[in-house]
Amino acid sequence: MDHPTVNIHTYIHSYILRQRLREANGTAANQVMWRARGGGVAPMEDTAIDTMGAWLDAIAADGSGQPLPAKVIADKPQDAVDACWTPSGTRIDDPAEIGATGPCTQLYPPGSTPRLQAGQPLDELALKCALRPVDPADYGDPTPEQVARLHAAFPDGVCDYDQPGVGQQPLDGTWQSYGS
Repeated sequence: MDHPTVNIHTYIHSYILRQRLREANGTAANQVMWRARGGGVAPMEDTAIDTMGAWLDAIAADGSGQPLPAKVIADKPQDAVDACWTPSGTRIDDPAEIGATGPCTQLYPPGSTPRLQAGQPLDELALKCALRPVDPADYGDPTPEQVARLHAAFPDGVCDYDQPGVGQQPLDGTWQSYGS
């Protein structure tokens, strides 16, 4: 199988952002994820410019009186959905979700981060995790030597992602404003 040369260190952050949107707003309907490489990049870029232009024009023309965040979702073009472009330039509409198995996920798997692999929730909001003691059972059936190495590597414990991060506080608004 040909593996894409997508930079997972940035690509996974689209999924992290989607999770943060869901947690902050109850929806991520204002986000679209498009993926491409090779010969698919130019068609994706052309579609992105056309779609964003149509979306912004529809928002500007919306006289419904709804708040702007609602207009952004209501005026989203029908083709503004998660998609990917194959290296030959063919578009495939396919949801971008962690754990998805569709053709776009097969072409462009999202990768991960060490923190996600260690159990941090997808929102990755904890900058400094709360700690808990090392539990050897979390690592299968380690030998006594391996348990000693775990304790030496993590003398203060390992991340406990079931707890909020150290000093973590709930979101208190955002920096983004839609204006008057």
